[in-house]
Amino acid sequence: MGKRGITIIDLTNAYRDYSYRNFSLLGIKMHYISKGDTFNLSTKNITPNPVKINLRGNEYYSGTIYTNAVFDPYTAYDCFVKLVDSKTEIYAIGEKYDKKAKLGFRLRWDRYSDTYGYWQRIDGDSSYTVINEYLKITPY
Repeated sequence: MGKRGITIIDLTNAYRDYSYRNFSLLGIKMHYISKGDTFNLSTKNITPNPVKINLRGNEYYSGTIYTNAVFDPYTAYDCFVKLVDSKTEIYAIGEKYDKKAKLGFRLRWDRYSDTYGYWQRIDGDSSYTVINEYLKITPY
């Protein structure tokens, strides 16, 4: 696995919205696994490490989840992890605009009733599991 874990991107139900002049992709399902979690490639089932606590009802983070530097290292990770660990927010926004290209992209992660998060400090590191966050990538 990577230093923190692995992001799993499921494009099974993803589609392009042609009402946008530039590239867009909606319907992306995202997961994140880390220390001790398992992912079954055949069934796409995720089993969190049993030492992790379910975050539903135990959320920590409060505040708006927004960044204008979404493609900087670990920034997208921070957005979708904060969302699953948020007491109040149902979406997170990350943007990046390139003045030279006169093009920007907005990433919006949504959480719904089938979104789950788990957390525990393992080996001194904060270790998250994220199941079923939904991502839209649109130009702006």
